[in-house]
Amino acid sequence: MVSRSRKTVAVEDIRKWVNKFLATDSTSPECRLACIELLEHFLFDTGNYKGFQYLEGVVRGGEVVPTRDDTRRYYH
Repeated sequence: MVSRSRKTVAVEDIRKWVNKFLATDSTSPECRLACIELLEHFLFDTGNYKGFQYLEGVVRGGEVVPTRDDTRRYYH
């Protein structure tokens, strides 16, 4: 018999992954916007939306480089 893997993902895990993705320099604004749309959809639908703040920099090579970009967000 084949064992079945879990078919659900915790919204908290998705939020953490998207926050990490939005803070890195290896992503395009279009990709970040798509992740933002999906995350906000999941957060609102599950009643877990607690707001966000804009990031003032981007992680590049282990350090934060100042930048201003509306797709750089951190979700609470």
